[in-house]
Amino acid sequence: MANGDGATQDTPSGAKAADGAGVSSSAAALGRMIVALGPITRKRLADRLRLSPASLTRLTRPLFDAGVLREIDVDTTGNGAGRPTRPLDIVPGVGTIYGIKLTASAMHLAVTDLKANLAVHETRPLAGHTPASVAAMAAELVARHPPAPGQPTALGICLGGTVLDGRQVAQVPDLGWKDVPLATLIEDAAGIPVTVENDVVGLTHGLHWFGPGRDLTDFAVITIGHGVGYGLVRQDRVVSPLDAGLGLASHIPLGVDGPVCARGHAGCAGGLLTIPRLTAQAADDLGRPVGYDELLAAGAAGQPPAAARLVDSAACGLGRLIALAANLTMQPAVILSGEGIGLWDVAQDKVRAAAAGDRDPDAAPLRIEVDFASSISWVRGAAALAISSVIARI
Repeated sequence: MANGDGATQDTPSGAKAADGAGVSSSAAALGRMIVALGPITRKRLADRLRLSPASLTRLTRPLFDAGVLREIDVDTTGNGAGRPTRPLDIVPGVGTIYGIKLTASAMHLAVTDLKANLAVHETRPLAGHTPASVAAMAAELVARHPPAPGQPTALGICLGGTVLDGRQVAQVPDLGWKDVPLATLIEDAAGIPVTVENDVVGLTHGLHWFGPGRDLTDFAVITIGHGVGYGLVRQDRVVSPLDAGLGLASHIPLGVDGPVCARGHAGCAGGLLTIPRLTAQAADDLGRPVGYDELLAAGAAGQPPAAARLVDSAACGLGRLIALAANLTMQPAVILSGEGIGLWDVAQDKVRAAAAGDRDPDAAPLRIEVDFASSISWVRGAAALAISSVIARI
């Protein structure tokens, strides 16, 4: 599915090569699969994408011609006597890819190659909130780390808002933006192709290609931190809905007597799981400011009781949210991420028990993966969007 200027969403594993858009879609899906899973054999590629050997050869030729794809000799017998397979992989170090995670206070940058191998990771405070100042700052960061001559290059930028067609920002509440042509502004300032996306959608891309979701074709993503985010991969495809960025997952009801969120909902995910609401409730209960790490430590120790109850309630709420995600998608794999993931460290037994309690005992076993590298994962997700655009153009 097209997503703006060259950026595409992942193609279902059942996609077939056809004329016109079908060929383009299959070619892009093939390239992205090599990026994410390479080295990968031709047979596995053909089976997963349902391509004939002739179609596979035809569709990989542009990547070879562009100098980004290689064959690797692998001896499958282990003694040097067998006929080697020749799996496909991206050439090491090729490409200069920029990923930016934009928040209300900072711009987080990653510079990678086409395999998302991290060369640079830095954070700089925002100089201003106007679209023009953000575009100028992004261009300045690109100029500080210029692309290698002749290398494919692109920039992906993710933010906590609603994005249309990979280019137009419909709204970002934390920045006060509405209807901002951000991709065009940054392209004019930096001189490279730009793709813009909601941050949780971008994170889901990164987790699917380069994180705990690499071997999964179907899973949900739940992020907890300053908000609650939800992402979804179905049939190898990252779902990018129009409502991404509205924070709808924050208002899923998880209990009738839990803390109240900013919109007055009692027991919703935002009230039970977000860092600001948990620390505010802890401060009210204890009569002094309480940091998130302090609250988690108190929960692990069981003292004071008020803090322990908050952590227990959050753990049970997270477990219920995991079960809801698995039950509604009917794909029992969930990846947890976000800056609030420390909750899992101190209360994973309670999280698992609550999730299991809301699952049918005859349902498939629940698989929970945890992304502990969330600070890197956000910008790597933005880079994955840029990588997708490069592959699509090739």
